Amino acid sequence: MQYAILKPQTQMHAPLIDQMFRLRARAFGQRRKWNVSVRNGREYDAFDDYDPTYLVVHMEGRVLGSLRILPSLGPTMFRDVFPEIFAQTPLPAADYIMEVSRFCVDSDAVLRRKDAITPNAVTRTLLCALSTCMTKRKVRTLIGVHDFMMERILRGCGWQPRRIGQPIYTDTGLTTVASAFDVPAI
Repeated sequence: MQYAILKPQTQMHAPLIDQMFRLRARAFGQRRKWNVSVRNGREYDAFDDYDPTYLVVHMEGRVLGSLRILPSLGPTMFRDVFPEIFAQTPLPAADYIMEVSRFCVDSDAVLRRKDAITPNAVTRTLLCALSTCMTKRKVRTLIGVHDFMMERILRGCGWQPRRIGQPIYTDTGLTTVASAFDVPAI
């Protein structure tokens, strides 16, 4: 497995970016049944217009997992989509804080492979690559809005999310929380 750090305007990585948006449509629109915008088989939202960085794990030209990284000082899901979580809590924002969103793994594609790669291995590779990328950028803290399942995944991989604000219940019946977590040393 390899990982790539991608910017949307880079034509060289256009096939990986296209696969990532298709994976997001399957992961969030079809499988999780989130209320997301899917067009032409791709999930894309307004935050994809704010010059994010994407991190993808791929093998043999196939995207197996991805996530999106945004500066905490700009528009974020934290601030702009889930303000009710932070009724009495100040929002973390600084040059050394980034928001992570749209974390997904293509479990179906991974399980169809005939090698020893597992969804957990893809998750661990994504998180290790995220730690490496953020350490190089001198980012110390990550923030994100996620459900309890993602919180368990992070803890299972050795990350220590700290809840911020109050959990909320979304239109899909999920309990959603916001967390901050330190970038683990690599």
